[in-house]
Amino acid sequence: MLKDMQQSIRHVDDYAINEQTLFIQPYRDIEYSTKVMEPNTTYLVKQTPLQLVQSACLANGSSYDGRRLYSLYSLGIKSKPPIMISEGLAIIAAPTLSPSNPNCEWFFSRHVVSCIAEKQEGKVGTQIMFRDRTSIFLDISHSQFLNALDKAHRCQAFLQNFDY
Repeated sequence: MLKDMQQSIRHVDDYAINEQTLFIQPYRDIEYSTKVMEPNTTYLVKQTPLQLVQSACLANGSSYDGRRLYSLYSLGIKSKPPIMISEGLAIIAAPTLSPSNPNCEWFFSRHVVSCIAEKQEGKVGTQIMFRDRTSIFLDISHSQFLNALDKAHRCQAFLQNFDY
């Protein structure tokens, strides 16, 4: 559930992940498969969340599988690695579940300013606040979210050790 200021909604065939991308989530509709949040704009996109991440990797010079293996190897983690979309722009996408899970949502750690454990509609999960003051409730535990955020921050720290 998105809590935000006034958001315009745009319907598009495809979407390019960029520095403004806050969050990507599956969207169940006949025509659209994904909802993408940016400050002040929400996009409904025909591609799936994983297709968007895969396309962004290719647009930035690598395959999704290459980025995934790089994160697993360089960070020494076993599952749900963050995906470094762009080194130059420091765009890192972090999955909330296994990326192969159709319910996997992706957040972009550079925009997250806080998160708290919260209960909504009888579900215990995590409320995330982004830099632009929008917030979203995730149906994952606070510890799961913190683990994903930590992996993304480790990926960011690893990135900062290189000069481009």
